[in-house]
Amino acid sequence: MRYSVLVVSALCGLSATALVAYPVKAAALATTPAALKAIYQFGGCVADHSREKASAALKLDFRTGAYSRALHVLAKNNVDCSRDAKWFKVRSSSLFFAGALAEKLLSEGPDSLDSRLTHAAEGPPTQPRSNFDAMAICIVRSSPDGVSTLFRSAVASAEEKHALAALQPTINACHKFAPRIDASDAAMRAVLATAAYRVVNGEAPNGKAA
Repeated sequence: MRYSVLVVSALCGLSATALVAYPVKAAALATTPAALKAIYQFGGCVADHSREKASAALKLDFRTGAYSRALHVLAKNNVDCSRDAKWFKVRSSSLFFAGALAEKLLSEGPDSLDSRLTHAAEGPPTQPRSNFDAMAICIVRSSPDGVSTLFRSAVASAEEKHALAALQPTINACHKFAPRIDASDAAMRAVLATAAYRVVNGEAPNGKAA
């Protein structure tokens, strides 16, 4: 699975955001705890300020240019979200940005995330868009409680590691969909978030914007 690169920078009170057009492997990017916390802080702020557009973007097919452009616009139009971050520059896969958007939107709803995930898991299947996505959907539908526990943990924390360890039997069972995938904790969390968002909220028809 390949994603474009999100670069968010803030320096001397001036901010700039760019979603670089070239594709890279998520695993090839630095994912320090500080960088991950920064991108999740930025993504959460973007979701707060542009809920409808963030929701629409997450329902698109991530293999398309429309998806990449939607994330680019979200980042560019919410550059002020970087001004409160205590860092200067983050170079991150757009997967992590999308994961941050998804988690923030999933955290708010009329019912608990546990109940929404459980209810959605009993509904119609979500169409996978890659082997990794199929694996993530399988995990979300098989262990909604475990996935919601993961999302309640802080990013890059000991609690996150414990939650992922508890999910490991389910991850192993669903690994058949992506036998060649060896994902980092950060990539696993992010792909579970984007999959969970679509499982709960559905997706755009044919993965395209309305």
